[in-house]
Amino acid sequence: ALVDIQIATGQTRQQTRELLVEYADLADELGRTTQSVATASNDWLRAGYQGKEAAELTRASMMLSTLGMIDASDATTYLISTLKGWKIQADEVIDVVDKLTAVDIRK
Repeated sequence: ALVDIQIATGQTRQQTRELLVEYADLADELGRTTQSVATASNDWLRAGYQGKEAAELTRASMMLSTLGMIDASDATTYLISTLKGWKIQADEVIDVVDKLTAVDIRK
């Protein structure tokens, strides 16, 4: 995960390790694994999102994964597809998570 994130961000190894500490904190907060957070972040970075935007999107993936009780990788794929397909801005991702989880609860 460290190497993948380093390649995707172009950061130094030390900067990437600091980023992984943030991923570990997010994983603890949301009851996910650091690996799943790192994988989701890598997917967002490779989809063209950077910095705070990628961090916000990674958090949204973890929230969808937790609330929707689905794999983090699937949650990320669904969100990337939704944002790109519907041309939704990254700052609207939480609305998408809310709508997807609302539909899931009603089924």
